Amino acid sequence: MGQRKLKKTIFTLNVDGYAPEITEFTYPLIKRYADKIGADFYIIKERKFPKFPPVYEKMQIYDLGRQMKNDWNIYIDSDALVHPDMFDVTEFISKDTVCHNGNDMANIRWRYDDYFRRDGRHIGSCNWLTIASDWCLDLWHPLDIPYEEALKNIFPIQNELNTVITREHLIDDYMLSRNIARFGLKFKRVDKIIEERGGGNYFWHQYTINIKEKVELMKNILATWEITDYKDPKIEGWTDLPELSWLYLMAKDMNCVAEIGAWKGRDAHALASACKGKVYAIDNFQANPSDGYATVPERFLIPKVGDSPAVDVEKEFIKNTKDFSNVDLIRLDSITASEKFEDNSIDMVWIDASHDYDSVVKDVKAWLPKCKKLFCGHDYDHETVKKALFDCLLKPAIGPGRIWYVIKG
Repeated sequence: MGQRKLKKTIFTLNVDGYAPEITEFTYPLIKRYADKIGADFYIIKERKFPKFPPVYEKMQIYDLGRQMKNDWNIYIDSDALVHPDMFDVTEFISKDTVCHNGNDMANIRWRYDDYFRRDGRHIGSCNWLTIASDWCLDLWHPLDIPYEEALKNIFPIQNELNTVITREHLIDDYMLSRNIARFGLKFKRVDKIIEERGGGNYFWHQYTINIKEKVELMKNILATWEITDYKDPKIEGWTDLPELSWLYLMAKDMNCVAEIGAWKGRDAHALASACKGKVYAIDNFQANPSDGYATVPERFLIPKVGDSPAVDVEKEFIKNTKDFSNVDLIRLDSITASEKFEDNSIDMVWIDASHDYDSVVKDVKAWLPKCKKLFCGHDYDHETVKKALFDCLLKPAIGPGRIWYVIKG
């Protein structure tokens, strides 16, 4: 007689229609991970504890786990990214052990809780990733003391207070730690299990930033993980696939994009594949010899070599983008082209033209006023690019590879 297949459910919480611009990234990945490990995916949407903050609703798992007859109950927050290649953690912990991605803040956060003080262990603190078997359902046991008393035991740490994280925000986190101490549950950190298996970047979660910042960082992570539906176009260029994936993800939310420096169309292909409207590719196809890549004849009219014909880069761009009706090639230098656009008329500006200091400064000054949402560029590893951005008083964030970006508005 064969061994019974274990019943697993991955839960997440969304009782208030939480940020669809985030869950459009997170839910497909959680579902893929659930399929991989043979688990169901269940979204808790209904309020059962209306007197408590919405985050407390994850304590429904205490009853749901029994009703579903689960062998394993896994909780992942709606705003957490999980890599679908993540291994099945349930195969590496015993059924009497709780697994969570806890950090070491519980001794500060819950320092006046009687159960926590009595337990004496370094329990950790986590509320966005938790794994427990049916033996450990008490992890999600509902509150056993008055809500007001529980709040008195919660002390947000300094960086949480700086981002307006309140005691109410942490009630679920507190409950999990309290139940580990109250019921004497064994526990192990999931990052330790990952470390034991050779390491890897399988999760991302950041709760102290706003939704807009979170979306941009998620796109960075997904591009780095190369988890998009964009495939390498096999067009010659210097932008690697994670960087192209980032451009693709960013352009999805844009109605108008300007690309400064077109080359053979590698970047334009990614932008045009996603952008809802026009992609203006701006290049006069006359390279700056000091840009650090090549001289003018080498870069823009590749000479005949042996029996191979000469290559006209402009013609290559046209050939590589001919299938996109939304690509508009503007054969002008960057500064002249910028004068054709009104201020704040372009959602996204992508700068990847000449990389010498003077050219970058001119491009930034010309195009920054035209940009409404996302101002970004390539080759942040060039010292001339870094200095130019700094001298233009820009403090860019860093994306995958050599991408820099500034969010406007």
